[in-house]
Amino acid sequence: MPLSLHAAIDRPLVSSGAVSERYLMFTLQAATMEAAARLPLNLALVLDTSGSMTGEKLARVKEAASFVVRHLSSADRVAIVGYNDHVQVVAPSTPLTAEARTELLYRLSRIESGGMTNLSGGWLTGCQGVAKHQVGEAQMDRVLLLTDGLANVGITSPEELVEHARQLRLRGIATSTMGVGVDFNEELLEAMARHGGGRFQYVETAKHIPDCVGGELGEMLQVAARNVAVELSLPKGVRCVECLNEYVTETTGHGGVRVRLGDLLANDARGVVLKLSVSDHNVDTPLTISALALYTDTKTGRGTEEAFRAVALGLADAESVDNQETDIEVARQVALLLAARAKEEAVRLSRLGEDVAAAGTLAGAGQALSASAYASDPSVAGEIGALMQLADDAGRQGLAESQRKELRYQSYLSREARTRYDG
Repeated sequence: MPLSLHAAIDRPLVSSGAVSERYLMFTLQAATMEAAARLPLNLALVLDTSGSMTGEKLARVKEAASFVVRHLSSADRVAIVGYNDHVQVVAPSTPLTAEARTELLYRLSRIESGGMTNLSGGWLTGCQGVAKHQVGEAQMDRVLLLTDGLANVGITSPEELVEHARQLRLRGIATSTMGVGVDFNEELLEAMARHGGGRFQYVETAKHIPDCVGGELGEMLQVAARNVAVELSLPKGVRCVECLNEYVTETTGHGGVRVRLGDLLANDARGVVLKLSVSDHNVDTPLTISALALYTDTKTGRGTEEAFRAVALGLADAESVDNQETDIEVARQVALLLAARAKEEAVRLSRLGEDVAAAGTLAGAGQALSASAYASDPSVAGEIGALMQLADDAGRQGLAESQRKELRYQSYLSREARTRYDG
């Protein structure tokens, strides 16, 4: 299933004698996928059953897990792992025959809560269950981790957990994470999903757990391109400073860059915005940037490369550089991504007790969008209003933890162009 690819630069002209900053945007759009084209799913549901999950949370988790079991086919297989102080394999990985489906639903109904949170033990046990039944590119190998608390038993180092997620992704096992309530570590869960090739969801209240799990399942069944990456070849004098989306970015040979996006859903579009520094202009010919989209086509199972249209940076006099037109869509995306970054910075400041600074950061982002040429765009106008309201909240009474988590989640959704399923 080929992707539709587009590349654009905010301003194509640079001048000699000065360092220039430019923003380069790649857009990848997948076509609609036929239902018959989906791959079988090799899935582990890893469920927090610690004491804090008692009551409605656990009831909703059981409801959500039961939905998954009922809506997959006999071509799929599912493992269910529960964890508190200890790890319990509720059901080992099994193909979803009619008999297995009935048995899994019964075992789910018997899960009880209590104890601490051995997140690493539960998650890695789920990953091991998936690894035992890997068959290469012929199926999707996924783990969905759901928790409402902190990792306080087993491996608790965020760096170590994220590295495990990265290594598992390299072995073909993707991790998605879901945090419920206000007591989990969203930075950890987001980083595990980002480096693990999956997605992160913030679930504010228990009632939204089934919707969010259902949305995640729908995504797993609609993957059109797997392990998507954008790989750039940069000419001498052009350097990639950062990826504004904060995707995992790696350097390649000869100053190139590879940006990993994870999986791309059918009929979905993802964007990558890179900040470039251009410093070597002692040439008469344009500086040409070439890029490839690398991915595994779900329909064929084959690794695929497709080329973006090359982007050229031309040398011009200072007046021409100053007067050149700006690509409005690139500029709009840059502004929204910078606003997303401001939200994360406001959360950081709020947690340090620096509420005035947090309010100033949010207000500054809102004012920057208000002064832009696209302020009247409905999505931008809505963002401006939300930022100014949050700035007011932060300045008057500080941000509540639920607001902090919501702000970080909004930032994540903006950076990765994700859909939210919590209504």
